[in-house]
Amino acid sequence: MKNKRSFFSGRKKCKNGCIYCFSNFASNKFHEEMNELAFQQLNKFIYPICDSEISYQSENYLDSLLEMLGKQKGYKVISISTKCNWSDEKLLKLQTFNKIHAGEKIIKLSISFSRKNELDKFEPNAISYSDRISLLKKLKNYSIPTVVLIKPILPFVAYEEYKSLIDDCINICKDFVLGPLYVDKQSKFYNKFIYQKYQVEEKYCEWLKSIALCVKSPNYEKIKSYIINSGGTCYDSDAEFLETL
Repeated sequence: MKNKRSFFSGRKKCKNGCIYCFSNFASNKFHEEMNELAFQQLNKFIYPICDSEISYQSENYLDSLLEMLGKQKGYKVISISTKCNWSDEKLLKLQTFNKIHAGEKIIKLSISFSRKNELDKFEPNAISYSDRISLLKKLKNYSIPTVVLIKPILPFVAYEEYKSLIDDCINICKDFVLGPLYVDKQSKFYNKFIYQKYQVEEKYCEWLKSIALCVKSPNYEKIKSYIINSGGTCYDSDAEFLETL
């Protein structure tokens, strides 16, 4: 999937406070600035604000994004991952954009989950689990292409917890994207939850454009199988899902 994706950093830092986050916002010089010149050189799949949330940016950020995308020639997909509430006004803008540009441009949203229980301890400022389920239903009502993003799969979270999460989502959305945990070796999270407990592998991270430390959950394949056996479709990357659009 390399060379098919373009990544942009947010101008304002993420406020979700996820304790496992490995992104160093202050040093995200590897991300291009999102402007019209950059848009002229975009790859097929576009990830705006991959280190923050659109709702934490300027008031007109979404409008500017849609305007710039609408001017582009060729097939493009904007892929947005969120743990924040989206207003009906903003969702209507996405729905309208997708209708106007049907077959050429698509805005797609992922609702992100790392687990079901104790989300307030791991993502203290993000919306609650129940609010994410409600948002998932709302996206379906607006016919906005959506996936359930279970990422990162935390290696210390029980398989049964992920099964319960899948059961809550699969009748609303049958498409799931799974992803391993990337960690910052200098973080408190790493020392408390990962160090000397789980095997860490050096792996190339495309959006960081560098080598990062990756921890794959021992339950990864079981979770994937459970989704498929429950009638869902599972992808190992977001780009893999975007190809189906």
